[in-house]
Amino acid sequence: MWPSVRLKSRRNPGKGTISLVFEKKRESFNIEKGHLMVIPAGVTFYIINRDDTHKLVLSMFVSSIANPGDFVPFFGAGGQDPESFLFAFSTEVLEAAYNASIKTLQGTFSGKGVIVKASKEQIKALAAEEVTESNFGPCQILSYLRESNECGRLFMVDYCEYKKLQDFNMFISFCNLEPGCMNSPFISSRATKIIMVVKGRGRVEMAVSRNGEKGSTGTQYKKISSELKPGVVFVIPPGHPMVLMASQDEVLETICYEVNAKGNQKFSLAGYMIYF
Repeated sequence: MWPSVRLKSRRNPGKGTISLVFEKKRESFNIEKGHLMVIPAGVTFYIINRDDTHKLVLSMFVSSIANPGDFVPFFGAGGQDPESFLFAFSTEVLEAAYNASIKTLQGTFSGKGVIVKASKEQIKALAAEEVTESNFGPCQILSYLRESNECGRLFMVDYCEYKKLQDFNMFISFCNLEPGCMNSPFISSRATKIIMVVKGRGRVEMAVSRNGEKGSTGTQYKKISSELKPGVVFVIPPGHPMVLMASQDEVLETICYEVNAKGNQKFSLAGYMIYF
């Protein structure tokens, strides 16, 4: 499973195409800022950046199926870096399957890597025609505004809006905090939050118990904090009060995957988004 949220800045929204290859068909979907989608395990897919000037940035959450906690990608295209899984088979099998010599096959899979430069003609051919009706199409998270005031906005999708999340017991949210603002301290009763910083800088603080801590005296709780910048990922366990703060001069944007979300209750301790 791969819920994939693509969120870029307002200046450079970018655009891309994700194509899923099934046994007898191919389905292609154009993606823009705020799109998320689930890709089933075992389905071959490829991603195209259709923007001539801007990077395509994706946030990916991978849930392993065969071996829980152990995800190994299988690359069909490739050569030496990454190695194609096709060359795990014997020469006789490959030559019979593709009706070509092993020398020809080795030339075809010449080790260009999984990210390659494509011409406009190749991108047009690979993108094909976008599918309008499908069980696998993307969901626009920016259509689901949950909280909003002068300090920021919170968008969230659960399995009521996007039913494919139900199989994974997950919610996905996108938070935008204006400079100098914070969300009030809150506690999640059941969900584990995996949060990634998309844009801006700030700080996260979390309260943890000193229970069982060797040599601990005085207060029962202590603060854990960290500075935030783009690309930073952190985890908030259930039952731990936490707060996010944007820096004084930058908007802070984060993506949050809430795992074990069914039945989760969020207890806010002082409103929602405020200045600090």
